[in-house]
Amino acid sequence: MPKPTSLLFFIVLLCLNVSFAQESKLLNSDSIPFQLKIKTNSVIRYNKVLIEIEDYNHMIVTSKRIVTVFNEYGDSQTGTSKSYSSNVTIKNLEAHVYDANGNEIKKFKEKDFIDVSAVDGGSLYSDNRVKYLDYTPIDYP
Repeated sequence: MPKPTSLLFFIVLLCLNVSFAQESKLLNSDSIPFQLKIKTNSVIRYNKVLIEIEDYNHMIVTSKRIVTVFNEYGDSQTGTSKSYSSNVTIKNLEAHVYDANGNEIKKFKEKDFIDVSAVDGGSLYSDNRVKYLDYTPIDYP
């Protein structure tokens, strides 16, 4: 009879294996149905937002997004920008670029993102800022 701890470890390992297999399938552009590829610039394959409320004035928002871009017109749909202010902080920001087969080409950390003001010159004062990634792919998808 297996011990309860070893059984629990096996179940956790099995769940991790299934989630990694599903994510690698999402990274391969061949798994997109043909009907979604016709006359489209990009396809959002995965979009997960997790909101954890820790206190009445504190919450943590974690987001993960997988987008397949088919041409230069779909570049704007990548979602590689995040806004923040004095009330909203960014703890971790990164982006990964994959080829059509799901192999990682490039990885960007928070230091690779450009930090700019989120308002135009007409506003007197605002703390709102945006971090965005200025990346143009050489090949699609």
